[in-house]
Amino acid sequence: MTSSCAAALNCLYNIEHRILKESEFKIVYSEQIQRLFEKNYAEPIKEEDEIRDRAWYLAHFAVQNPHKPGKYRIVFDAAGTTGGTSFDDQLYEEPDLLRPLNGILFRFREKRIAVFTAIEEMYLRVKIQAEDQFALMFLWLDGDWSKPPKKYKMTSLIFGTNCSPFLSYSVRDKNAI
Repeated sequence: MTSSCAAALNCLYNIEHRILKESEFKIVYSEQIQRLFEKNYAEPIKEEDEIRDRAWYLAHFAVQNPHKPGKYRIVFDAAGTTGGTSFDDQLYEEPDLLRPLNGILFRFREKRIAVFTAIEEMYLRVKIQAEDQFALMFLWLDGDWSKPPKKYKMTSLIFGTNCSPFLSYSVRDKNAI
């Protein structure tokens, strides 16, 4: 994979520019990143860690649901290209495990009572093997905007890669009771 650090750094500076203009955005964005660390979905890269040749820096940005003002979700950009390729280009796109909606709707009407569930933070609950975590690195300024950014790696699956739905659904199905 080609180096993607420059693209991730450029995206981080765009975030910094917005953070300096909007104090509320700074608070919300920083809290979202901090939550990744608190829940062990991400961790800092230590100086003694050897960054492998399969390393990839992911740019990240915030998206907002128009129906939920003030609520942002951090998205890692696996489709962003660097040197003519993206992180998604390097992944095998697995088959779609989602069931067709029309079949679900027909079965939904068969019985008097319907039960459904939602798994909160489903993708983030799937852990990535340690040797693959360096393919999910990102940069963050860690609250001190005067210092150079620090390197972090995701320890969990991210929303946005082309294989995330397959991996999360296959883990769910394997562990279903």
